[in-house]
Amino acid sequence: MGVDKGALVYPGSGADQRTQCAGLLAAHCAEVFVSCRAEQVRLLGPGLRPIVDHPALGDLGPSAGLLSAYRHAPGAGWLVLAVDFPCAGPEALAALVQRRDPAALGTAFVNDAGLLEPLFSVWEPAGLGALERFPGGGPRRVLEAGPCVRLRPADARWLLNVNTPEQFSAARGS
Repeated sequence: MGVDKGALVYPGSGADQRTQCAGLLAAHCAEVFVSCRAEQVRLLGPGLRPIVDHPALGDLGPSAGLLSAYRHAPGAGWLVLAVDFPCAGPEALAALVQRRDPAALGTAFVNDAGLLEPLFSVWEPAGLGALERFPGGGPRRVLEAGPCVRLRPADARWLLNVNTPEQFSAARGS
C-alpha cells in the first residue's frame, strides 16, 4: 500500500481507520486494543491502547498480533477487525458476536472465493492456542483445520478488503 492503512480516512467516517475500528469493537467488547509493532505505538491516537507484538514471535505478520493478544489474555475470546475492512459496520460485528460458538476455534466470515477472513472474526482461546502451536501455518489455515463457524455476510461489501492505492480510491468512491 505504501502508507499506514490504519491512518486512512474514508468519506463519512470522520476518523482514521484505527479509531473507526476501535469504536465498532467497543460496542461489543469491555476492552479494546490495537495490535501493532513497537514502532507503531507512536502512531496511535488518543485513547487507543496497544498490544505490541511480542518480540519472541519475530516477523509473523498477523499471526504475531493474534498471538500477542493471546499472551495478554490467554483465556479470552477476541473479536478481531483489521483496519483494511473499511465497510465493516455495526451489523457485521453483531453478526459475528451473535453467531459465536465458544466451543469452536473461531467464528469467521467467508468471502466470495470461499476463504475464511481470519482478521474479521472471533478467535476463541482454543483457536489461538492452536495458532501458537503452529504459528507458521497462518491464521486462515488454523481456522480451516478445526471447527469454525463460517458465516456468509449479509452484505458482500462488509468484506471489501483494501490493500492497494487503487482499492483505496475505489473504496472512497463506493
